[in-house]
Amino acid sequence: MNNNFLANKQANLSIMRILATVAVIFLHTCNTISNNASNYDLSDSSLLYFTTGNYLMNWAVPIFLMITGILLLDKEKKITYHDCIKKYSKRILLALIVFGIPFSMLEIIMTTKRISFTIL
Repeated sequence: MNNNFLANKQANLSIMRILATVAVIFLHTCNTISNNASNYDLSDSSLLYFTTGNYLMNWAVPIFLMITGILLLDKEKKITYHDCIKKYSKRILLALIVFGIPFSMLEIIMTTKRISFTIL
């Protein structure tokens, strides 16, 4: 019975993760369009649709945080300070280096409309 409960819990977490992923994609799409409405030829009803979609999908980010909490705060999983510093900090730094720096450089380039060595 315990294995069935754990399998069902993992299946439910997977379904929630899939729904939250789709909602985050929809959230980013609607947010981009509604925040830059002057760049698009949108009617008032279309702008209302995208703005409403943006507000309705705001539940997805807290769901991701809750799923992360469920997976990381398992009572049977022992996490030491050494694991946090060595394993998880490396992952966070790697994600920031791989994604954060290039995206911030793109934002600076798009804002200033020029490319220079000082962007790094």
